[in-house]
Amino acid sequence: GTGAQILRGASNGELMHFVPPEARRRRIAGRASVNCVIRADTRLEACRLVDETPGGLGFGDAAVRIAETHFRFRPPTTASGRVVEGFR
Repeated sequence: GTGAQILRGASNGELMHFVPPEARRRRIAGRASVNCVIRADTRLEACRLVDETPGGLGFGDAAVRIAETHFRFRPPTTASGRVVEGFR
């Protein structure tokens, strides 16, 4: 089988669109990590925040929205080539 593989990430312009307004106004950089379920159609769903820095400015919420709208992953497959649905 194969592991999950990224097919598409977000461009810099797409990422900038999601920068929280307060962070943009104050020119604060941030980052967040999310954990999502990979659907058979390569979309992500049920994303949840794992970590964000700095906290409280909205980077976590933005990361969830970006992951679910712009990122695509090929789901893992079994040794026989069958797609493993619902892989997180």
